[in-house]
Amino acid sequence: MRSSRSLSRSLLAITIADLSSAIT
Repeated sequence: MRSSRSLSRSLLAITIADLSSAIT
């Protein structure tokens, strides 16, 4: 279950990075 949380966090970080890239 811990790995699932880590994956969710990683996905969230990627989404934020993608949004930041789109804004730039």
